Amino acid sequence: MEDPTEQKNLINDTEQAARVAAMRQTLSLQVQTFFTNKDSFTNDCPADLDPEKDLGCACWMAKNRYGGFMGPFAMLEKDEE
Repeated sequence: MEDPTEQKNLINDTEQAARVAAMRQTLSLQVQTFFTNKDSFTNDCPADLDPEKDLGCACWMAKNRYGGFMGPFAMLEKDEE
């Protein structure tokens, strides 16, 4: 199949049913080994961030605290602020 940038969704293509089934089987085996982070914490960004404007906590911290660079955004010690 000529689709080097993988723009065509093959999920409903009957000619690709075997490929889709094989990919689903591989995924079901691999998903069992995925890492799940069970940590929970409170981030140090303002509670009223606008997701459209601020792009989330990490981006807000980079813009407002670290001069445009990425840095920690959760569990900061008081002297790190």
